[in-house]
Amino acid sequence: MHVAERRWAGSWLSGVAPDGDKTSYPGQQLGLPESGPGSVAGVGRRLGALLIDWLLCEIIAVALFHSLYLTFAVFAVENYLLIALTGFTAGTRRQARRPALGPGPDAPVPGRDPAAGL
Repeated sequence: MHVAERRWAGSWLSGVAPDGDKTSYPGQQLGLPESGPGSVAGVGRRLGALLIDWLLCEIIAVALFHSLYLTFAVFAVENYLLIALTGFTAGTRRQARRPALGPGPDAPVPGRDPAAGL
């Protein structure tokens, strides 16, 4: 591997931001508030939502299939369907978390001329 290739890979694999790029709180670079509605959820809320979803899927797996071994399959289906249809799972809804929405369908795409059409 050449030095140039390592530098290129290091730009997106480095993981830790240089000292000049530090932010004072998570979500600052995205324009999110430091706390309250719209802020980045902490680890506790994320783990709580995961626990709620997992326990709900265990209940469903035992009730429908009489097997705890199918919990992961039920969890995968629950996440896929609920996120696709509603934007959140039961756990994320209960923990008052919401998905971070993108810029929307009318946002300009870098490198594409809006006047040129699709």
